[in-house]
Amino acid sequence: HADDTTVHTATAADAAVALAEAAQPFCSATGSVLNVGKCEGLTLGSHPPLEGLHAGTGVTFRGPADTIGHLGVLLTKGDRDAAAGRMWQRCVDAVAARARLWSGVDLSLLGRLHIAKSTMASTVVHIASFVGAPERQAAALQAFIDGYIYGKPTNPATDDRPLIHHPPRAA
Repeated sequence: HADDTTVHTATAADAAVALAEAAQPFCSATGSVLNVGKCEGLTLGSHPPLEGLHAGTGVTFRGPADTIGHLGVLLTKGDRDAAAGRMWQRCVDAVAARARLWSGVDLSLLGRLHIAKSTMASTVVHIASFVGAPERQAAALQAFIDGYIYGKPTNPATDDRPLIHHPPRAA
């Protein structure tokens, strides 16, 4: 997953072994670098919670009510609904930012549909594959995407671009 790596172990001592015997050799072989100072840990299940910097691993463990992110998904041992709400709000903010960015580009309806699908809906689908959106945030996402797609109605009298553009073939 590019620069996101997750290590699942039964104990913090096992995590130290995994980092030393798996992650570090992988980094040496590939020229990658593991920045343990940026690593975050979270105990799950019935394990007693670890909080703060763990001397054996160099990993900072978050408390049971905290969240850590992996590939855009917030993991927690605490309030799952609150974590899901925060995760979906990040998604709403990202889609809104993309809609603002792309709204300045003059595109046909089909062009706007392609942008909405590739840069906005893909984010929603990724998060939705893990947890459903709360109603309020689902409505906000729908409004931003619809607003981007249909917010600039084309005037048929002045917009002579075809719905689908077929560029001339190269010679």
